[in-house]
Amino acid sequence: MNVAQTGPYDITFRFNGPAGPDGRQVNYQLLMDDQELVKQVDFKGKAEAGKWEHTLPSVTLPAGVHVLKVVKKSGEGGGWDWMRIAKPAAPTTSEAK
Repeated sequence: MNVAQTGPYDITFRFNGPAGPDGRQVNYQLLMDDQELVKQVDFKGKAEAGKWEHTLPSVTLPAGVHVLKVVKKSGEGGGWDWMRIAKPAAPTTSEAK
């Protein structure tokens, strides 16, 4: 991946958690250039399979070209569909009149 500017980024995963009782989960780790970027991303279990959800860890990324890896650490079932990395939306401000 090529990071244009050093700064904060939001990482969105679209995932399908493992079916089953609450408490089941699948855990992933994010590595950048083989160094830990996010220790653990949890995809929590749901009562029904096929229900897509999103999780959003925020990270600081350095500018430049990097290799990003998603490593499954534990759990069974579930899966992820896509991942998006984007600058956080700018906060909106309102002026009092």
